[in-house]
Amino acid sequence: MIVKMKKAKVFALKDHEDKLKRSLQRFGVLMITNENSTTHIADTQYEDSIILRSNRIVKELSKYEPKTSFFNPKFQIVDYDRFKEIHPEQLELLDQIEKTLADVSKLKEENELSKESITSFAPWLKLDVTTKDISNLYYVNIYLGQVLAQDVESFSEFLVTSNLEYEIYDKDANGVAYAIVSENDILNDLKAAKFNLVELPVLDHSILDEVSFLQNKINENLETITNLEEKLKTYALSLDEIRLLSDQMLSEKELKKYEAEKTERTIYFEGWVREDQVDLLEKAVSKVTSEYEIDLRDPLPQENPPTHTKNNKFVAPFETITNMFSMPSYHEIDPNPVMS
Repeated sequence: MIVKMKKAKVFALKDHEDKLKRSLQRFGVLMITNENSTTHIADTQYEDSIILRSNRIVKELSKYEPKTSFFNPKFQIVDYDRFKEIHPEQLELLDQIEKTLADVSKLKEENELSKESITSFAPWLKLDVTTKDISNLYYVNIYLGQVLAQDVESFSEFLVTSNLEYEIYDKDANGVAYAIVSENDILNDLKAAKFNLVELPVLDHSILDEVSFLQNKINENLETITNLEEKLKTYALSLDEIRLLSDQMLSEKELKKYEAEKTERTIYFEGWVREDQVDLLEKAVSKVTSEYEIDLRDPLPQENPPTHTKNNKFVAPFETITNMFSMPSYHEIDPNPVMS
């Protein structure tokens, strides 16, 4: 059966607006339809930011959480007094976890860059001069570069015909790495012969030493990452606090959407309440203040109240079938008793 609805106006003193909103939200019996609430654009950037950050952290840290079981389900129950209080420690925990995740990400990125550098240095491990010395030469040019495997034969002929001094530093299936020495500027000729110039960083130590340094740095970073991930496992034990923070911020965001209508001394919220929940509405208001007034009236013919159905346990399963199509209008007949 369709439950009858009442249009309600809840009046209270201005000082009670915030507490009244929270109490109405807690009891969930008034569907607010204030004009101010429909035209009011709330600034929820802060709440949105915390929700986004919290959800991202939950996603990142969930892999570190202990596995759930029947006796250890992945949900929590908190009382309302706890829910309505956002503790500074929750926000501090959020910051700490984010910093730890950022540190891990930074170290992993550093390692990837180091690995790329080691790969690029691989052909030049036997280079017995520093790249700084090469860059400081005045009377001779040393060109470091590679030639692809399919171009090696023709490039070898170019070296012979040009009478160039060179040394091979690496050779594999992909090609050959050369160091070519010339007193003249022959870069354009080399490029025309399919020589790919390699620009190495200017170092005052050998390539071999640089690779050794990078490998040690990778190992140090891996050790630090391991320690940080142990820290994340500890943080994961407090992940419910972050989930709670996300829900709290979602609640705060919803509260901001609703703004009371105002008179000179009072505020009021207008909305729909189920006829069988008027007592609950009164309870929600009286918990905040004893100075209030609730005006109730029946829906006007031109109004379209929200539809609530209330059926017994034999009829209730058929509500699902009805809802698959559409809920009956408030002014229509509930088909569920007939279907059952």
